[in-house]
Amino acid sequence: MRALETIGFSLVVIAFAIGTLVVLMGGPNYHGGTRHPDRPHHRRHLLHH
Repeated sequence: MRALETIGFSLVVIAFAIGTLVVLMGGPNYHGGTRHPDRPHHRRHLLHH
């Protein structure tokens, strides 16, 4: 059980780190509305992650 808890915690940390990187790297572009102004569903998709 200890291994499962460690793996689960690692996955949460990795997912959080990737989400932070996505927001920092792709956030300004999407919030600016210069890449896909005609496809707002991408913006909602990113916010859910």
